[in-house]
Amino acid sequence: MREKARNPTVGDTFDSPMRIRRPAWLLRRSPAAACVGLALGLAHGLAAAAPAVPVAPTDGAPLVVALDPGHGGTNLGATGVAPGVYEKNVTLALAERVRALLEVPADDEAAAQPRFRVVLCRTADRLVAIRARARCAQESGAHLFLSLHTNAVPAGVAPGSQRGFEVFVLGPREIDDDAALAALRERDDAEAAWQSHLVRAAGERALSLAHAVDEALARELGAAARRGVKQSGAALDVLRGAGTPAALVEVGFLDDPYEGARLATPSGREPIARALAAAVRAFVQPASDGPRARTGARLGPGYGRLATPPSPAHLQARLQAHAGATNDAALAGPR
Repeated sequence: MREKARNPTVGDTFDSPMRIRRPAWLLRRSPAAACVGLALGLAHGLAAAAPAVPVAPTDGAPLVVALDPGHGGTNLGATGVAPGVYEKNVTLALAERVRALLEVPADDEAAAQPRFRVVLCRTADRLVAIRARARCAQESGAHLFLSLHTNAVPAGVAPGSQRGFEVFVLGPREIDDDAALAALRERDDAEAAWQSHLVRAAGERALSLAHAVDEALARELGAAARRGVKQSGAALDVLRGAGTPAALVEVGFLDDPYEGARLATPSGREPIARALAAAVRAFVQPASDGPRARTGARLGPGYGRLATPPSPAHLQARLQAHAGATNDAALAGPR
């Protein structure tokens, strides 16, 4: 369960491709330094025009998936309807099952699926700091990051009055902030533009991951259980700084008599684990095979794939050219 935090400036549901604004700090820079803004635009445009490449490694190495079992240790999370059932135990058991499904696929799936290595950001009943969970994804070189949670109604709402699953991604404001921070860590303008672009690209692709999870869970649990893909309404700090497409999924309400009982047993969790494993496969599936299902985001042919971004060297060359043009214009003076 994530603490609910309302943000009236950002819509709750996320049914269209993300429109991310340029960080305000870039707009305030001097004219000479403003070429970073140009580089950011070039990065977006060139990445969109570049040929798509598979997410999975082409050298046969396994694709790394980071799974974060929410809560742990003294942080119990949501409490189930049965005594002794806590969110921290449910999420760890679910993550372990998803790992087994991805790393050891069924015999009839093994030949057709990419190889996976699944990293669990918590492997025991212990408390893990929020930032350490994001670092788990970043330091493991994960190609995607899923934080697993179970839900519960907020205080003042009758337990058992809500059901269903929902998926969260960072909103434009958070991605703007993370992109600005990534750029400010770099002393070189081209590298700053590059790092900012990578943050934004991961944020945009997180939407594709979230919709893959949403579609897979709807197939297993029924469309009536779908509560949507959202960019606000939960505390999403765990997704910040992951360095890869990241989403948080609330798989059901642990305080609901029906869903709580299902989540408390391995057999009840099995459809959810299958759905999450299927979502990961759909996200990395080559585009030639087509998306596994239509998404509410109306994603284009690049669904599940990452366009080749421009290199830092290319950005540096364009920055130098732009800086030269800026200096020439300054010397020429007003017309």
